[in-house]
Amino acid sequence: AILEKELANEQKNLAAAKKDLAEQENLILPEERTQGGGIQGGKRETRIQGFRDRVQLHERNLDSIRKELANLK
Repeated sequence: AILEKELANEQKNLAAAKKDLAEQENLILPEERTQGGGIQGGKRETRIQGFRDRVQLHERNLDSIRKELANLK
């Protein structure tokens, strides 16, 4: 029962992390623009990487919980 709750929580966390990542990928901050109006990809990538890391963390957590559940059966 505890693992099922953890699984549900991680699924919610993953969905939220994916939503946050999508929002950030569509956002370009003023400090990420160059004078000519272009985009400084390096600054943007650095900012977005933390959101990608969060998604990957929750995906790994889900995999671990599913493995634990499979071992119990």
